[in-house]
Amino acid sequence: MGGSTPRAVSFPGVPGAPKVGSTCGSSPQLGDTSGDNPPIASRCMAPKAVTTQGRRGWLAGGSRSRVGFVTPEASGSNEDLSTHELILAQTAFYLDEKGDPEAAALLLEAESIEMDPYVEEWGWTNRAFVNVPGWAKERFTDEIIDRIHGALRAISKRYDISVESVIIGAALPPVDRDWRQSLYARLSGDSVTNHARRVKPDQRLSRDGFLFESLEEIKVYDALKRAQATLSNTNATNTITIFPLPMGRLGAGSVLTPDFLVIREGKVGLIEVDGPHHRGRYGADATRDRLWKYGGVIHIERILVEETTQDDELDQLIRAFLARLKRA
Repeated sequence: MGGSTPRAVSFPGVPGAPKVGSTCGSSPQLGDTSGDNPPIASRCMAPKAVTTQGRRGWLAGGSRSRVGFVTPEASGSNEDLSTHELILAQTAFYLDEKGDPEAAALLLEAESIEMDPYVEEWGWTNRAFVNVPGWAKERFTDEIIDRIHGALRAISKRYDISVESVIIGAALPPVDRDWRQSLYARLSGDSVTNHARRVKPDQRLSRDGFLFESLEEIKVYDALKRAQATLSNTNATNTITIFPLPMGRLGAGSVLTPDFLVIREGKVGLIEVDGPHHRGRYGADATRDRLWKYGGVIHIERILVEETTQDDELDQLIRAFLARLKRA
């Protein structure tokens, strides 16, 4: 390159990032020292995470980081949230405001969000890792991930963070040095009840001491309770019994857990709440339903998560299910 003037390399979407000389192999050039830009020297390297004047910072190269931007929007009543947690929360609310409660509810399962920076031809961007427990991961279909990505990208842009993709990552289960004994007790059933063994305890998804796997299941449970109360008010000796997520062993030796088992007048019916992860699994669902019927269940109702958004519509579905169960 000789004595030519080094070309400044900028980092789009990274406010406050220093300008770095691009003459690899020559003496490093100092960045602009004016304003918010701190002095830095580099040789065509990915910049490290630098905190600039005030509370702003920028994400660039290096290992995955939880450091992010803190903008005026993140101040005030939101100061107890990290920037990334704030982005996650606002993305969930934004999805709900857009009329997508399904994707918004799934983000409640996320335990954390991490930004993994990398460089593209046009500049720096991030992969967003939304970390969820193993039992929740299958609920995030490609279609839902795309919808979450669109909302997350729009919210992150407000914080000058570019998000090129969303990846559903693994939330790390809490463990200690006695993890082998703890896992053995869990697998052997020493520390669980017959209810909801497959569900990780999460107080956000609990009602009346029961644990659930999703907000949609809670909505169905509430609808069943409303029907139960109506029947009890009409005739206290002729109502229904509700079992959320009970485990059952079938004649073939299979152990299955329906979302709800309901008894009315000596007749047993099941309700399954089908989310998007059930698409493409109709054959497996039909096999499960057949096994339940072989075991004495006389009616099985499948309710789509889209049908749980309006209480009046859901109440109608539950009344129809109970009427069919009574006639069966």
